[in-house]
Amino acid sequence: MNDGGNADPLSAFPLSPSSLLLKVLQKGRGKRGNEFESNGCNRSDYLNGVQCDNSTGAATKLQLPSGCFTGVLKPNSSLFGIKHLRYLNLSHNNFTSSSLPFEFSSLKRLGVLSLSSNGFIGQVPSSFSTLFHLTHLNLSHNELTGSFPLVKNLTKLSFLDLSYNQFSGTIPSDLLLTMPFLSHLDLKKNIFTGTFEVPNSSFYSRLVYLSLGQNQFEGKIL
Repeated sequence: MNDGGNADPLSAFPLSPSSLLLKVLQKGRGKRGNEFESNGCNRSDYLNGVQCDNSTGAATKLQLPSGCFTGVLKPNSSLFGIKHLRYLNLSHNNFTSSSLPFEFSSLKRLGVLSLSSNGFIGQVPSSFSTLFHLTHLNLSHNELTGSFPLVKNLTKLSFLDLSYNQFSGTIPSDLLLTMPFLSHLDLKKNIFTGTFEVPNSSFYSRLVYLSLGQNQFEGKIL
């Protein structure tokens, strides 16, 4: 990998699955190099964590959970240049004391985003509300704070897990009305207050899993 200059190690696309994963796993040395550092990741099969489009060769799936990366996830990470990603799983890595970069919004095609168990801190950027294709969002088991994230624009969501964080404040009263496909909602182990409203509408049957425990909700579920 180039030691100097401003070259982004993932700037050339499309890449083969093996070369893409190699570049992601390598530790960049330049100012804009990829800051990820392998941390005991299983590299026995370089193709295992990457899936590409058969016709274009562009990477569409990146699955690197459980100890592949450590360090800070920076806004200029070359990860955010993989524009065709539809599936991104970086759960159970070690981004301790790293905030969620605004630049996740550049991955406009994402349908699945799993960032659980990473030690992320701070608030969820408002830019997450522009990921309109998301059907699955898992931010659980981090140290995220602030009010309920701006997810009302994510009308395709069927799975939302915000459990085991430090979110606070109230839940929007029209949450389920604005997310008609939501079937799994996990908010347990936060600091949410107020009431939680379940609308009496025909689409309510889509919600098959709801976990609200270990918060500070008041009264009955309305």
